[in-house]
Amino acid sequence: MTMMDSKVIDILVLDGTTSTGTTIPINTSEINSFTVHTISTGVTTGGVVEIQSSLDNSNWYTVNSSSKTISSNTVTEFTVSNKKYKYLRANVSARTDGAYTVRLFGGN
Repeated sequence: MTMMDSKVIDILVLDGTTSTGTTIPINTSEINSFTVHTISTGVTTGGVVEIQSSLDNSNWYTVNSSSKTISSNTVTEFTVSNKKYKYLRANVSARTDGAYTVRLFGGN
């Protein structure tokens, strides 16, 4: 593979959301490794942020090790290497307070 064949994505998935729910799906079929950064602000009690995957953009499951319970203002990060997912999305599955930003950076 040459540098011209490589694919890189850098997507702001959530930008300071203050509610529960999922984001729009992102087609990630051309990448096989990614890092997710979650930034939380204004948190005293917190929430749960997770990354979900789907093969058909209809049935979703939580990517291993991606569910993060956040109980303070913090930055968390996790990386998934050598795995392909057709679609990814972020999900704020529980929230008491705070704002959550999620950035997805990936490549092949």
